[in-house]
Formats: sequence, C-alpha cells, structure tokens
Amino acid sequence: MIFLFLLCFGTNARQVNIRENVYLHLSSNDLLVGETIYFSSYTYSESSGSLSKLSSILYIEILDQKGVPVYQTKIQQQNGIGNGSYYIPSDIETGYYNLVAYTRWMQNFNNFHHQTISIINPYKPYEQVGEKAKKIETKFFVEGGQLIAGKENKIVISSKDQNGNGGILKGRIVDESGNVISEVLTDQFGFYSFKFYASTQ
Repeated sequence: MIFLFLLCFGTNARQVNIRENVYLHLSSNDLLVGETIYFSSYTYSESSGSLSKLSSILYIEILDQKGVPVYQTKIQQQNGIGNGSYYIPSDIETGYYNLVAYTRWMQNFNNFHHQTISIINPYKPYEQVGEKAKKIETKFFVEGGQLIAGKENKIVISSKDQNGNGGILKGRIVDESGNVISEVLTDQFGFYSFKFYASTQ
C-alpha cells in the first residue's frame, strides 16, 4: 500500500512539472478575405523538446487589434500533433491580427503562443488603430506616362505620409477575378514597382 502511494505521488509530481508550448505552422501569414488559412500544430514539452501527449485539445483564437476575438475554435491533437483551417469571410476588416494558441494546461502557467498575421479586405477601407494615425497617400504611375495595350508595362507605386516621408505599404494587387498579380511591399522611400501586361481586349 505504501509502495502504490509513492508511485502515484511520483507520477503526479512529474506531470505538474511538465510545461507545454505550441508551434504553429501556417500556410501563409498574409491573406486575403475569401482565402483559407491552413495550420498544423505541434505541442511539445519545454524541458525535453519532445511532443507532448498531455493535452488532446488545442484552443485557437484570432484577435483583432483591440483584442476582440474574430474567430475561436478547438482542434483535436494526437500525440501532440493536430491540424485545422479557417475560411476568412468577407466581413473581416483589413489589418494585423494576433493568432493565439494554447492548451488548458498551458493556461496554468499563463503561457500562450502568439503569431501575427495580416488580412487584406480590398472591399473595405483600412482604418489604422492608434492615437495619431498617419495619412498615407498612395499613387500609381505608369513608366512612360500611359499603358500600352498588348505589351508589358512597368507600374510604380508611391506611398507617402502627410509629411512627404515614404510610407510602408504591404498588400496585394489583384484583378477583378481575385487573382494575385503582385505582392506589394514598398521600400524605405515608399516605392514599389511591378510589371503588368495590358490586354488588348
């Protein structure tokens, strides 16, 4: 009887000392509404680095810039591994979002996995959250002055704030069907260029 008591005590002590952490592999960190984000989860022990069998459920939330959840779900894990997906609806606002993942056991240590993703909604204007949001003016220029039908044209994007300084602009150029023409990321001076074929139709 004493032996059984000590054995159970030792098992509980080892379990209490386990600290879990989560790694999420995402299909992309930059998304458009109408796309689906796919993720794979790996829950592991911080001390050993091995996959943890302690928690079978992983909780996932996507929070907006105000900390309000726009999506919440839970996925089943087997031996520390799970996977899931989220279809991004068209009512999501453009902005940066905080993807949070945790197990119930991790909550005991106030431990959460955080990851930033950006979502672009071309159908809604972007409103920056902050005390003094900068006014960014974005312009498109065609090298040579005008588009030439049937040829590849160079398009330049200029992004400037109200003081004339280059503004960082990140997004995508899409056609009317939603196909991505170019991934946009302006340089430190607020410029980005890409090539565009102007159809003759």
